[in-house]
Amino acid sequence: MNTDLSFRNSVPQSNSAITWLSYAEINFFKVLNRVIADDAFILTKVPVSEVMKHSSVSEKEIARGFGDQVFDFVLFDKTNFSVLCVIELDDRPQSLRKLSKEFSFKKICGDAGVGLIEIPAMCGYDLVRIKHKISSTINKFGHNPSQNLLCSIS
Repeated sequence: MNTDLSFRNSVPQSNSAITWLSYAEINFFKVLNRVIADDAFILTKVPVSEVMKHSSVSEKEIARGFGDQVFDFVLFDKTNFSVLCVIELDDRPQSLRKLSKEFSFKKICGDAGVGLIEIPAMCGYDLVRIKHKISSTINKFGHNPSQNLLCSIS
């Protein structure tokens, strides 16, 4: 019987990273980090129900539940931890993008007054365009983030 309880033996010996994010999501996360600099927190795979608890959605609707649905990215203001906006990365093939889903992030976010940005996954991103999309969404939904939010691209 092996009695070696060292941590070393419990760590996989593979060189591949263990992650809950897809390759496309990892790439976009890096883009977000560059675009928002140090002005907002980025969380990934946030349950829809958790975001809705802090919105104008009624307790009854929240109790009904949102299943296992998650937002790909949620941006939070660093000063007061309010939700600035949510971002969905569309990494489905082009032919499937136009199909409507049973679960509509647009409807849920619209009802809750939460800004939703849908970005198609791609190999390269225009940082200025992403920054503008985030800024205009935050402003459209009346959030008042810290003044320095999205001022620079590093």
